[in-house]
Amino acid sequence: MIPVHPVAKEVHGQNAYASLLDIPKSVHVDIVDVFRKPEAMPLIAEQAVEIGVGTFWLQQGVVNEEAYHIATGGGMTCLMGRCIAVMHRLLMHD
Repeated sequence: MIPVHPVAKEVHGQNAYASLLDIPKSVHVDIVDVFRKPEAMPLIAEQAVEIGVGTFWLQQGVVNEEAYHIATGGGMTCLMGRCIAVMHRLLMHD
């Protein structure tokens, strides 16, 4: 886990980056799991495309069509309005 937060310097005892663009280029990011308001999503999607993320995941209740088009247009898988932890539990029961 690599914490990214626009204000916090630390999250759960780990140093946080102000944006996805601040993560060192040598670090590959597989999934961006976003816990922000829908209106913040397009900029975050653009940054995710720029750093080559594989999946852009918006949490339960968060949907932004513009961000979806940015992410998928940039080659990412994009999931919206789903909690990654809930989906993991559901899939593990099959």
